[in-house]
Amino acid sequence: RKLRQTLAMQQATFAQAVGHYFPQGTRATRPLGGYFLWVELRAGANALEIHRKALELGISVAPGPIFSATRAFGN
Repeated sequence: RKLRQTLAMQQATFAQAVGHYFPQGTRATRPLGGYFLWVELRAGANALEIHRKALELGISVAPGPIFSATRAFGN
């Protein structure tokens, strides 16, 4: 129970941070059934490049193309 509350709070905090710090036009969606956040950046953003740079800073993100057989969701 405490873990669920902690994860829900972390998800809400991250969603607020996306709205505050990410570029205008960024969309954050909370998928059903978990504590993930789907973040869609502006057209032309390169999710794989962002993933690489984030890893260099010790931040783990799952870039959209890994969820698509056709390499969609690149932003």
